[in-house]
Amino acid sequence: MPYIKAARRPDLDPLIVALSDEMVDHGELNYCISRLAVLFLAPLLSQGKKVGYKELSAVHAVLQDAADEFYAEPISDYEKQKKETNGDVYTELRGI
Repeated sequence: MPYIKAARRPDLDPLIVALSDEMVDHGELNYCISRLAVLFLAPLLSQGKKVGYKELSAVHAVLQDAADEFYAEPISDYEKQKKETNGDVYTELRGI
């Protein structure tokens, strides 16, 4: 995750918390993430700059990196707990 400087978090966290308090389902989370991506790029257009592959690809990379980090942290931890509780389904493949 591309961590930001601690000094910026107090400016951003209240906005993020207020937004998350308003969301009621996964669709709204998806909408908010998509709108943030669009609104991040919109100033380029309003400044008469081009939004091309480079800019779109960079935003896609940020979204993918965030998804990867989310998987690596809470989801991976959850899956490890479940494997310990329920057993490893891949036992025969260990050591490949």
